[in-house]
Amino acid sequence: MRFHQGAERLALLTHRPCLHHVRLLNCNLQYTVQKRIDSKTQVSFSPRIARQGQAGGCNFMGTVRHQFSPHIVFEGTYALLHPRIFNLNANYQDDNNSLSVRTSCIPSALGLAPPSLNVSINRKLFPRRFEQGSLNFAIGRQPHVSFNIISPTPFSFYTSPPADDVDHSNAPSISGLKVGATHKSVGFMLDFNDPKVVGEWGVTFTELALQMKVGLELGVTGLSWVVSGSWARESTELNVSAFINSLGVVLKLEASYLEQKLSLPIVLSQGYDSTVAFWAVVAPSTTLVLGYHFIIKPRRRARRLSFIRSARQALDEDSGERREREAVAALLKETARKHMETETSKGGLVILEATFGSIEVDEGAKDLAVDVTVPIQALVRHSQLYIAGHQTKSGIQGFSDPAPFATKSLNIRYLFRGRMHYAEIPDYLPVVLPLADHLVE
Repeated sequence: MRFHQGAERLALLTHRPCLHHVRLLNCNLQYTVQKRIDSKTQVSFSPRIARQGQAGGCNFMGTVRHQFSPHIVFEGTYALLHPRIFNLNANYQDDNNSLSVRTSCIPSALGLAPPSLNVSINRKLFPRRFEQGSLNFAIGRQPHVSFNIISPTPFSFYTSPPADDVDHSNAPSISGLKVGATHKSVGFMLDFNDPKVVGEWGVTFTELALQMKVGLELGVTGLSWVVSGSWARESTELNVSAFINSLGVVLKLEASYLEQKLSLPIVLSQGYDSTVAFWAVVAPSTTLVLGYHFIIKPRRRARRLSFIRSARQALDEDSGERREREAVAALLKETARKHMETETSKGGLVILEATFGSIEVDEGAKDLAVDVTVPIQALVRHSQLYIAGHQTKSGIQGFSDPAPFATKSLNIRYLFRGRMHYAEIPDYLPVVLPLADHLVE
């Protein structure tokens, strides 16, 4: 079931500091009941009550949604009361393309109001890059054509790529700002009333599930700005947007929880006001910064410390993981001893010490490491050592992961031809020994 309740516009009819003469312009209430017929078909029924000014009304809408294939979805909606609008949507989506076709009509008035048609096409422009092109055109009462190029750029401040089997929702960084993406888009919209050029820049922080965007539109009526921020989890979503143009300043607040949604647009100024526009942007931004600094970041620090304590417990003498690692090392000890004797006799590759652990220095994680001298020596063949990259080394026989939340490296001190060498190899990079670059002068 989904409950949708929105107060569409709340107007402040004065610019005085106090909130006087506040009145509700329009609102709507919608309640949706859904029933899944089978794995591909779903039906829903939605009564809706709406009020705009002094006028109001209600309607009942029925919807059928059917998924023909993993890529194709069809949806039809019919309003049971006047004006009995009929909507049809068809969507196709794969890894690189998407196509959406929407049409709407009033069956009893096809001669007076021909059906409208809206088509949206999105396509990945290059096989090995992230740019996408978006084309949208509409035919009907408000025809228009728009085109945008969207260019996302992922970023990561981790020194090595994450493992595929690591649950990063349970292994947070303190800041939450290490992984995400920026995006920018440029394009245009052509219609009869207000052709315009549009642009947008935004950043998404994956660990925080936080997105911030700044957009602008330049058209016949002048320049318009949109500044927004959103936070989303599986069952909760919050969004704050400020719309600024020559016609006014609007602050829109949206919240949803467990399929319930509240939308509250507030008209702060009927006409452009620089002071009101400034505070419409600064007030929500300040709230976000303070909430991050005093609430979000301390919680992430506490969560990270709990993982460090768990990792330390796993390294204790009585831990099962340590006993298992030492049992494997005991099995490899004889093989490692024979390899060491052979390499020593011919001045080959002799592993003196090897450790695998965290390279981070914050929050006491720097000394979380395990001794892997025996497993590494056992892998030496003909005075050479090679370990493939692109996967974590914690899966090597005799290894374990001492710090599942942290960036790790393999540190090796070894002799080759009687000379001391030392190497620090980040996790996920291949290991090749010996190398002249490792020579200790």
